[in-house]
Amino acid sequence: MGIRLEERDLLDVAVEHGLEDYPFWSGAERRITDADIDRALAEERFIAPDDNRDPNTPMSAEEHAARVAWLVRHGDFRRMSLVFRNGRLCDGNHRFAACLYAGIERIRCVFMESDALAAAATSLGYRVTVCDQRPVFATPERFPHADEVVVARPVEHLAATVTDERTVVVVLGHDARTDVPVLAAALERPVAFVGALGSRRTHDERMRLLREAGVGDAALASLHSPIGLDLGAATPAETALSILAEVVAARTGASGRPLRETTGPIHRTGPIHRTGPIHRTVPGADAVAVPAPTAPAAH
Repeated sequence: MGIRLEERDLLDVAVEHGLEDYPFWSGAERRITDADIDRALAEERFIAPDDNRDPNTPMSAEEHAARVAWLVRHGDFRRMSLVFRNGRLCDGNHRFAACLYAGIERIRCVFMESDALAAAATSLGYRVTVCDQRPVFATPERFPHADEVVVARPVEHLAATVTDERTVVVVLGHDARTDVPVLAAALERPVAFVGALGSRRTHDERMRLLREAGVGDAALASLHSPIGLDLGAATPAETALSILAEVVAARTGASGRPLRETTGPIHRTGPIHRTGPIHRTVPGADAVAVPAPTAPAAH
């Protein structure tokens, strides 16, 4: 998955992505208004974003307004961001509405192109399975390079997947509610590699939550986070290359250093070239199962 971070003018982002008004949430009977947010603020009717609610359960317009009101009253607008995947806002509808209501001029945007990793893995001969718990995002049209698209919670998908010492689990989401459970489960399984995408700040927070979840220091030491080799990647394709480069290096036992700094045969032979299914679980958009070249079909 490629990621690009930009600070953008909120109204420019709104116009570019058809968000000139408050979002219309699927399952709500109508779009919220300023009056809904005003009323929620006046009545101190707030719903915090970390209430562990199932994101697939429909909410009323009043419930959405209460979430927006919480962000208006308690949110840190300096740290808010919107996440766009393949050109569509996929995470941050309530944050967007709060910024719009509060008249915030600038907003950080995370632009993600999920299919970049699938495309890169396919070009290497991998078979790719993408899993997302939200049906609107888990579609073959959004992931044309994936061999299979599964609608399921990533942690449940992992639990139902046979893993072994050749399996690689890579978490590419940015939501602790889905990241931490699947990482904790993966670190307990017989797998070859567990990695997670994210900033240094996200990594630190993720490690704290994993410790709180009971994951031990030995397991945490085996977590590849932030995932990827230091290539200076800036585009989606470059980020996918960075991720797959680390996966290949871990699979072969290579250092990832420039060949001009190493000695010995360039093309290695023998057991170092292991093949087998590589399963990537990607919360919030994606669980990807990618068997290595020449391996049997993924589960």
